[in-house]
This record gives sequence, structure tokens and C-alpha cells, in this order.
Amino acid sequence: APGGGGVPDRVMSLIKRHSRSLNLSVQQRCLDFLALSRHPETMSRALPPDASCEDITVDPSLPLLDALAREHVARGGSPYLPPGRR
Repeated sequence: APGGGGVPDRVMSLIKRHSRSLNLSVQQRCLDFLALSRHPETMSRALPPDASCEDITVDPSLPLLDALAREHVARGGSPYLPPGRR
């Protein structure tokens, strides 16, 4: 019988084991997955089974962060410097 949200038991066992990983990135991804698995409808929207075949358009300028960056600089923070200028 599948585990949380239709996830196969073997997958859930693996996710639960790695949710205690010493690698914090792995641990966080597993904990996120476990949280999503408790909400199958949200999980299916966030991780649709056929999403691996979708093309993703990325805007490298990330305009959605402009307001946040301006606010940071206005509060005395340093402006962003690309890796080559650091």
C-alpha cells in the first residue's frame, strides 16, 4: 500500500531515512517532501508527474527581486555584486 499521498512505501522509507541525514540540504529536501506528502492535492500541483518534460523559461535578471534588493540597499546593505566582481 502506498504511503503518504500515493507515494510508494519504498520511496517513503528512503525519504524518512534521509530526513535524518547529516547533509542539511538532503535533510531539508526530504523534510519538504514529507510535508508535501501530507497534502496530496498540493503535492500534485507542486510536483506534477509530467513536469520533468516541461520547458522552463528562466529570466536571469530576476526582476521579482528588484524591490527587495532596493529595500536592502536603502537600509544600508551592500548592493549585489556578480561573482566576477567580488
